[in-house]
Amino acid sequence: SCVLERLLGYGGTSAVFLGRSLNAEEVEQVAVKVFLPRSTLDGQMRKSFYQRFLREAEAASQLDHPNILSIYAYGEHDGLPYIVMPYMAGGTLSEYVQRHGPLSLQEALSYLEQMADALDYLHAQGCIHCDVKPANILFNGQGEIALSDFGIVQLLDIDNPTISVSQTAGKAGDVLMGTPD
Repeated sequence: SCVLERLLGYGGTSAVFLGRSLNAEEVEQVAVKVFLPRSTLDGQMRKSFYQRFLREAEAASQLDHPNILSIYAYGEHDGLPYIVMPYMAGGTLSEYVQRHGPLSLQEALSYLEQMADALDYLHAQGCIHCDVKPANILFNGQGEIALSDFGIVQLLDIDNPTISVSQTAGKAGDVLMGTPD
């Protein structure tokens, strides 16, 4: 449903492309995140990453908050899973700080309030993001931010918040996920 125009960036397991939606009556720019299989991954590891990628799409598609990046669609095309999201023209908070230097107190306060509101909403929905960092905070171009990248979200059992749904589903506990620094 999209035509990919150019690479916006990539991480350890995926790449994000600027795309043009073919479904909209008017041309709409979108971001398309595509899982990239690595030759170093065996079949089981690839399946695990694929499941995590789809869990990101599933978890994020059920959320409705102005400071959480929406998911328009997700699925698989030619064996590669993908997620279609709004294009955030302002880039990441990490890129912003690299270009403009440290945030002013007013900027920091505004972004912290927006992020705290998003995280409060997530926690009320039984989700823990697990990888909040400047590279996963996107600007819409009007000074508003949105939290993205739900690839390692933990879904809590609301009735017993000390147990995550992924733990009860048999997720391996010995794999380091997230960004240490």
